Amino acid sequence: MKTHSTARSLWWQATALGLLWATAVTTAQTFTTLKSFGILTNVTGFHPESQLVQGPDGTLYGTTSDGEGDVNGTVFKLQPDGSGFAVLKWFTNAVDGATPQAGLTLSGSTLYGTALAGGGLGNGGTGSGTVFKLNTDGTGYTVLKRFTNSDGALPAAVLTLSGSTLYGTTQSGGNAGYGTVFKVNTDGTGYKVLKHCNVSDGADPSARLTLSGDMLYGTAYSGTVFKVDTNGGGFAVLAYVGNSSAGLALSGNTLYGTMGRADGEPSDAGVFQVNTDGTGYTVLHYFSYGTYPSGDLTLSGSTLYGTTWSGGSSGAGPFYGTVFKLNIDGTGYTALKHFTFREGFGHSGLTLSGSTLYGTTSFGGPGSYGTSDYNEWGRGTVFKLNTDGTGYTVLKDFTSSDGGHPQAGLTSAGSAFYGTTRQSGSLNYGTVFKLNTDGTDYTALKDFAGTDGAAPSAGLTLSGNTLYGTTSSGGSANQGTVFKVNVDGTGYTVLKNFMGSDGSYPSNRLALLGSTLYGTTSGAV
Repeated sequence: MKTHSTARSLWWQATALGLLWATAVTTAQTFTTLKSFGILTNVTGFHPESQLVQGPDGTLYGTTSDGEGDVNGTVFKLQPDGSGFAVLKWFTNAVDGATPQAGLTLSGSTLYGTALAGGGLGNGGTGSGTVFKLNTDGTGYTVLKRFTNSDGALPAAVLTLSGSTLYGTTQSGGNAGYGTVFKVNTDGTGYKVLKHCNVSDGADPSARLTLSGDMLYGTAYSGTVFKVDTNGGGFAVLAYVGNSSAGLALSGNTLYGTMGRADGEPSDAGVFQVNTDGTGYTVLHYFSYGTYPSGDLTLSGSTLYGTTWSGGSSGAGPFYGTVFKLNIDGTGYTALKHFTFREGFGHSGLTLSGSTLYGTTSFGGPGSYGTSDYNEWGRGTVFKLNTDGTGYTVLKDFTSSDGGHPQAGLTSAGSAFYGTTRQSGSLNYGTVFKLNTDGTDYTALKDFAGTDGAAPSAGLTLSGNTLYGTTSSGGSANQGTVFKVNVDGTGYTVLKNFMGSDGSYPSNRLALLGSTLYGTTSGAV
């Protein structure tokens, strides 16, 4: 924050680095950056691979496992209607950890999570992963545990919290190199390996643990359901199943989970149940050929909700997975949602609130290009869906950027500002954006696609609920456009495509007189 004693006026300026605010006070001005473009604070991260967690006020919290440039994942928050997206933590320093793949555990105003890699204090910060905590306002990031491989490596599961103790798994490391079950206090003390996993009783645990009394229940990817008590005793294998990387749902004395293998046999993928004493193992539902479950099951009453990574009937293949429901007696299997590429794929379990399911996809989404190139598969989404299969909505589409290089002044209306960025957006042709005057709720109202305009470099003109502006290129002849768009992002219309013969490359703000717009072009007729 900078203070200037001689300043006496209220002014606004837009630059490539951000929106700058100067407020007149009796003897000084206060400088505040409300929104930064094209640098770290504009990087949302991408590939959300985790289940979401919801706070008492409805806020959803999650992680992304990757990001642009030096960003190796993020922690983010989002409102249930898709507004209020904010990054709480950028993983840019390997000492803090890197590549958070698991979801978060919320207690009060504190989030607990794991980073798959990083955390080492030597050799440039390399390490075997971390356990961390972070306040819900983005402050107080603290590493509680740095894994050293001998005590575990590559934590990829949501943590289970009981009192002041966190329980989790690592999918590698430990005495035999096949992973561990561990506990650690919320202040970072008391780390203990409860189980060093091996091939005979379950290798590579990578799922959330389920706690009941003093007993922890979990799965190993190699194909076992196991239990171990909170002191590290009483370990037992309850069932041998197909490989599983999902946590268990518990109802009474019965555990529910999913299993699958990669060899394509239909009977290898399904939903199962087993009692906590190891009896009563039953497969409740076998998935059809090519369908593999992913993420934890969510239990509500007598209904299980889950996701599959593949399968479904989204059209002429490939198939991009489903959201499904199933009764705990094995009846009533229903695919609530069949995903298309543009809706996202790579699902990671669901969060239930009332009659609404919230989830993530790690690839695809509206911003994806639909090619076979892995790097253009899209960055993933946050979505919601009603439990009856209606109301599918993408709340957040993780694109490479939400705008960059604003070159024009702002237009104000009430508690909001409206402006343009010359570059970035989902296709890198620029955006029209909205931003609250307190710096919150940045929203791209329009992502230009080139054919409907590109590179807007002028400010906007507001009349009623309609914004009018120009793009300096793009349009049908790539000579620029005049456009309008509503303040809620609807109703985008190109009013004029410049052809060169009638002018080209408009780059100044329009003037509105009555129902007529007046402007200039920088290209000659």
